[in-house]
Amino acid sequence: MFGEWVYSRDSRRTITFDGVSSIYANGVAKIAQGNDSSLYYYTVKENGIIMWSQTLLGGKTLYYKIDFTTDLSNRNAYKQGDKAILRIEVDALYLTEAKDDNGVTYVFDGMNIGGEEGTLSADNGKEYSYKITSFNSNNTTTLVLTDKDTGAVYDAVLDYRDGSNITLSMTPTIDIV
Repeated sequence: MFGEWVYSRDSRRTITFDGVSSIYANGVAKIAQGNDSSLYYYTVKENGIIMWSQTLLGGKTLYYKIDFTTDLSNRNAYKQGDKAILRIEVDALYLTEAKDDNGVTYVFDGMNIGGEEGTLSADNGKEYSYKITSFNSNNTTTLVLTDKDTGAVYDAVLDYRDGSNITLSMTPTIDIV
């Protein structure tokens, strides 16, 4: 990603990337509107680009994915010449990969936003919807997963205390009647 991209609906609104293109390298992007600007960080991954804000005063960090689009007429696109990108809000787990005790790898789609549930895809073909319950101070995240085929519900913990070995554990939820 490099250079300035101009918002379709307002030419005073831009995103400027510093040019990082190596996979897993971190870069800095500036989002500006007129004289106001904010710095964001971004990482280029094999399967997408994620960008995030500095922590805001309220303690929240904003996350976005960057999607390339061929639709230059899209009113929500940022354009640079004959190329266009979309900045789409995602949750903090976007593109996070984790493994369970059986070696199954899971990837989060990042769409647990605004009351919507995200999708967790496993390399064994299973899919779950997910809802983030809490981010915990011990570097874990608590979630509720629902198997999209069976409807079975699981309490889950994403453990990233060892940043190079992120694990996911699931326990079936038992309803007491």
